[in-house]
Order: sequence, then structure tokens, then C-alpha cells
Amino acid sequence: MVQFLGSIIYIYIDFPEEKIKSIKLYNLLGVLLKEQKSNKTSVDISSLPQGIYLLSIETDETVIAKKIVKQ
Repeated sequence: MVQFLGSIIYIYIDFPEEKIKSIKLYNLLGVLLKEQKSNKTSVDISSLPQGIYLLSIETDETVIAKKIVKQ
């Protein structure tokens, strides 16, 4: 699950045995804006302007893609 509060995106994995390998944030043109390669479960997007972004979360088992709208 992805929860967006203010300028921080919180990521919750339904299966606690899965570890987050990387989190990537892209604009709609596919340009990589942020990348975290750790087991952190939040991403600060306060420096980004309002818009629509694509969030890619890679775990040990899968890749999850979510659309994020920053207002």
C-alpha cells in the first residue's frame, strides 16, 4: 500500500518477509527523478513541483508501479 501525506510518500508492504530493494520515482516522460536503494519505506518529494509521477517499488519478489499525484 502507498500512502501520500503532505510531501512524503509512505510505503507499506503487505508481506513483512518481503524487503524493499529499491524505490524509483519517474515523471510522465520516463525521466528518473529519485532513486533509493535501501529498505526505507518513505520518499520525500517536497522538492518536486505539483504534478503526476510514477512510483516503482522493487521488492525481493516483484515490482509494483503506482501513479502519484502531488497537488
